[in-house]
Amino acid sequence: MKTLRVVLMVMIAFEMFSCKKKEREEVVQPAGNTKPTISLVEPESHNITTNSYLMTFEASASVESGSVTKVAFFLNNLRIGEDATSPYTYTYSVPLGNYTLFARSYANGDSTQSDTLVFDIYNCQACR
Repeated sequence: MKTLRVVLMVMIAFEMFSCKKKEREEVVQPAGNTKPTISLVEPESHNITTNSYLMTFEASASVESGSVTKVAFFLNNLRIGEDATSPYTYTYSVPLGNYTLFARSYANGDSTQSDTLVFDIYNCQACR
């Protein structure tokens, strides 16, 4: 029994410390789908003076392979709407206040969030 154990230990040690080079297997990643890209187009300004409060948000979205299925718009982290056709826009009635806006594009089962835009809606009496 001891002899068998010694033989096994020698075989394991030989395999572990063998000078024989093992060829590396090269892992090739298949050409797959890429994540979509997105950027906000409208609004451009951080301080918005308006009397109507009806705003149109616009985003530009694309993907290298496949197609963008939709763009969703978020105001203060709440989903306010989406558009499935380019140009990706959504019109929303925004009351006075401070807001954070971002958009998210969806394609190939994945999504990407745009940069965040912080803006204020205020009513300027002197602007009338």
